[in-house]
Amino acid sequence: MRTVAKVLFACLCVVVVVLALVWALLVSSLPPRDAVVSVSLGRTGINSDAGGGRQVPPEPYPLFPGDRIKITRDRYGIPTIRASDVRDAAYALGYVHARDRLWQMEMVRRLGTGRQSEIFGGRTLAADRFMRTLGLEELCAGDLAASDAEVKYFIRAYTDGVNQFLRSRRGALPPEFLVYAHDPEPWRDTDTLLLGRLLALWQSQDWVAQIYRGALGQLLEPRQLQTLWPDLAEPPDGDATWDTSHAVRMAGVAGQNVRGWLALLGELEESRALPRVSGNLWAASGSKTTSGLPLVAGDFHGDDRVPAHWYLVRIETPEGTLSGGTLPGFPFVLTGQNDDLAFGLNGSASDTAEVLVERSCDPDGRPQAGPQPDPRSGPVSDAVSDAGSHAGAPDIGSDNGFATHYLDNGRVRAFSVREERIRVRFSPDEVLRVRSSRNGVIVSDGIRLPRSGGWGPVGPLALRSSALAPGSTLPEALYRLNRARSVAEVHSAARFFSAPHWTVVYATRDGRIGRLDPAASSRQHALRAVPFAPRPGWLAPDDPGRHGFRLSDGAPADPDPDPVSIPVPAQDFVLSTNDPPPWTGKTPAPSFGQGMSGQARALRLAALLEEARALDVPAAGRILDDRFSPALASLLPLMLRFSPDFEVTGSRSIAAAHYLLSSGGWGYRMDPERLEPLLAVAWLHELNDALFGGIPGRGRPFRQPFDPGPVVRVLAADGFWCREALQDARSESPQDTCGPLLRETLLVSLARLNRENPGMDLFTQGRRDRVQRSAIHSGALEGVPVLGRLAHLSLPPAGGLQSLDRRGGDEPHDGFFPVAGLGSGLRVVLDPARADNSRYAVVPGQSGHFLSPAYRNQVALWASGQLIGMDSTDTSGGTTVLRPVSSDDTEGSGVLFTLVRCIKSLLK
Repeated sequence: MRTVAKVLFACLCVVVVVLALVWALLVSSLPPRDAVVSVSLGRTGINSDAGGGRQVPPEPYPLFPGDRIKITRDRYGIPTIRASDVRDAAYALGYVHARDRLWQMEMVRRLGTGRQSEIFGGRTLAADRFMRTLGLEELCAGDLAASDAEVKYFIRAYTDGVNQFLRSRRGALPPEFLVYAHDPEPWRDTDTLLLGRLLALWQSQDWVAQIYRGALGQLLEPRQLQTLWPDLAEPPDGDATWDTSHAVRMAGVAGQNVRGWLALLGELEESRALPRVSGNLWAASGSKTTSGLPLVAGDFHGDDRVPAHWYLVRIETPEGTLSGGTLPGFPFVLTGQNDDLAFGLNGSASDTAEVLVERSCDPDGRPQAGPQPDPRSGPVSDAVSDAGSHAGAPDIGSDNGFATHYLDNGRVRAFSVREERIRVRFSPDEVLRVRSSRNGVIVSDGIRLPRSGGWGPVGPLALRSSALAPGSTLPEALYRLNRARSVAEVHSAARFFSAPHWTVVYATRDGRIGRLDPAASSRQHALRAVPFAPRPGWLAPDDPGRHGFRLSDGAPADPDPDPVSIPVPAQDFVLSTNDPPPWTGKTPAPSFGQGMSGQARALRLAALLEEARALDVPAAGRILDDRFSPALASLLPLMLRFSPDFEVTGSRSIAAAHYLLSSGGWGYRMDPERLEPLLAVAWLHELNDALFGGIPGRGRPFRQPFDPGPVVRVLAADGFWCREALQDARSESPQDTCGPLLRETLLVSLARLNRENPGMDLFTQGRRDRVQRSAIHSGALEGVPVLGRLAHLSLPPAGGLQSLDRRGGDEPHDGFFPVAGLGSGLRVVLDPARADNSRYAVVPGQSGHFLSPAYRNQVALWASGQLIGMDSTDTSGGTTVLRPVSSDDTEGSGVLFTLVRCIKSLLK
């Protein structure tokens, strides 16, 4: 017995020692609160030029014209950087980004270069294939080589600051690096440019919808297509040259394996390489404010995750003060203010990408296309399901064995081909062959599926996008915008915007406001020829590389190499909600793309700003906090058009829910403390699934992100869609043909709510915040025992379904409750005349380390709608001094540092 006790005691001691060691490693990975960091003068990191991979010698300029850089942090972890010039400030910004968000920066770099699988193994291989196909790293090298010398030095200073943290840190790296036994490589200048390319890609995703629309154009009946896209029958702005015939719109799709297209899209979605981004941004003139001077306010959305996408900073140099929201890995303020100007950047509704179907052939011009299955064969619900094994079928994307030539307006051209080697942890390397045509990179080469499902080969799909155009001048545009002091300088900076297609909203200290839409879009969009489906690449015009620009008055522009949008006329307010340009708040904006989701928010925001008479910072915050749902306001009157009587429904719960939703007390507000939003979201989830779940591809474009338009049109039509969804012809009257489906889906949603919340009386105890939580994903720690729980966060849901407040997204998802939706990440109210009066919030906090107080200390403020200022006098979060020395003694050292290195070497 004593022996057993001794063994148990020894095991307990070992466990305690291991836990203590793990805890010590975790604690040591926290950056010190106060530090004096010795920096070697002139020391730079490893960078690569356009040739790739070669070390570039340090630039001759000294890093510190002054004697030191001082960084203080307030109680929320927001740094104030005091430096002697903008390069020193960029150096310090790189340091604090790496200090607080190193893992986030590493993930952005790995995503953009297609190297996640070196850390995570095969589970990220799909995303790596796709990103390697795009070749962003090579594009960034070209962008850097073409950049202005001043911008190059600025980027180099930021890069050196990141590498300074990597060299001078003590203790362990952040927890994610320990879990995956990974050491970051030195930061490079091209890594700094990657995020700009990724943002351009994320904000231009209509090309994915083009593929989906093309597939459905072959698979659905004409009346179904007309319900989903009613604008197909009418030319834009009465353009007589616009051919609306279905045959012309589908010319690139004819004969294609569209079921294979759907499979490609499913694989692309699973890769999570294209996250969603959106936002609301507006400026009100002095006629609307109590001070008589303008305000700028914004609320920017993305997939909820920790750490936050955004990072707040205040920078003070002799040149002036710059403060606002940055993205770690990118040395520019994207929304903020300097001493004379407040500005914000928001995604535009422009479609800056298109897909073209190439016709592959042999060198003699003979078509290389295998037999294609009938696109209408088989049940549509099986379009993306495995229907069986076809061992002899080629991989999706191979178009019968990787054709080397394609047809171009009657000529035979050779694809340009490059090889990409993807290193996969714990698995052999994978070699990816990527082709490009004159129309763009063949994206289908980088999206692969198993040899099953019976889809057959898919022809080459070329992606033409401004996000992939060479020679991006985005860094120069942002560098100039951050230092702009007048409207003229804003316009000068805007001339350098290329991609992404951002809308610029600004207000000056002297009272002027404006909106610009300066960035390039592909030529056909400037001419309003937005493609419904992939077009035939073999018939494409001979000038695919040229670009046009859209002016803010809605008129097409000539593809001049140096145009800029003209400002909107002088008025009380301007706004951007990812809506088409222009938007004055007085008249409807012209259509610009297929299915723009921001117009409902634009209408609501314009109405609120029109009514506003005495705006100040708190009042602007209340507008950002508006939870009225335009989607429910348009949908519920149609959804409630059925008899709730017990004699008809046989359910008292349906009658109670019908009464609550039809009463006007809640005003379609998505408040967390009410039951009605919960009932509406649950019902809408089931209704969407019933209406669109059977569409090939699971109807995702009509469910996520949510657009009420198709549902409204289905409920207002003659009922054929509802009858097919129910698979019978039950109806009470010609005016109520969807009644049976509405009752059935409401009953299913109520039953599911009761089943998932046992012991709760839904109609006496039910509240939205008691049932739903908006989970904030903890990224790489998701699912890791203990650490995943420590890193996990959630918020009570507020807003959603196209409301301005997006702190808890409620777009219908494949899962039920709790849901993680499209939520806010950064909220700002900027006063260009009084910077100390400006207010900000980042959810969940500044730090990416779950043991840091700044990891979650803004969650409670965010949930209550509060904003915080940047107090440069508050040093309670600590002080870091970067002090130049003549000798290099900055390498990481110490017993704990050495121990960490040894443990990680053993793990590898």
